[in-house]
Amino acid sequence: FFFLMIRRPPRSTQSRSSAASDVYKRQILVSSSSDGTIKLWQTFVEDESGEILRASSGDLKGTLFYKTTGSGDLHIPTSLCWINYNTFASGFVTSDVVGFFDPEHLKMKHSVKLGIENYSANSQINKLAYHEAMNVLVLGHEDRQLRFLDINTGKLIKSMVAHTDAVSSIVGYNQYFLSSASHDGSVRTWDLRKYQCLHEIPVANKKKYDEAIHCLSYHNSTSWLMTGNVTL
Repeated sequence: FFFLMIRRPPRSTQSRSSAASDVYKRQILVSSSSDGTIKLWQTFVEDESGEILRASSGDLKGTLFYKTTGSGDLHIPTSLCWINYNTFASGFVTSDVVGFFDPEHLKMKHSVKLGIENYSANSQINKLAYHEAMNVLVLGHEDRQLRFLDINTGKLIKSMVAHTDAVSSIVGYNQYFLSSASHDGSVRTWDLRKYQCLHEIPVANKKKYDEAIHCLSYHNSTSWLMTGNVTL
């Protein structure tokens, strides 16, 4: 088990030098970069006896990208998350599209256009999180909103202003609940049955350089929420 620490560039640049998602059952790490690429890395392999071995350094499985129409430039990916064993999703800085990718065949399966007017870095997706019990993909945006995408229909089922500043992280847990974090310094917990805020920690982390909380994690055994922030 390991952690990958990422430093986010200043928010004024609105680009990501690098970002990474979870390691799923395939022992594959998926990373995204501001150069427009999404890369899949083999982290562990099994030998003939079934023993788990660490993969060699730099074991790149493949590279994916999403080209713009016309110029052929690459859209810049932001957050990634696994939906199931055969699919992961990505948001982008430069397009209001959520892309769904096949890690086995290294291609985009399909995409869903969110229909956000005047989409830009000021409304980009900062975080994706899949809530398995509700079968929804939750999107945290720079424009302070949480949006909920039904995986079965590919349609937005809810959009709401969740914080007073950009939503930076989301984590789902239990059957109906998720928590979101923001650069306003707060953490809020939501009931997805009614889309209501159940609890708020108003100053979970102090703001510094116009940023506050960067990541949020939930510990199943202890029921603790943990935040990673910009302050020392």
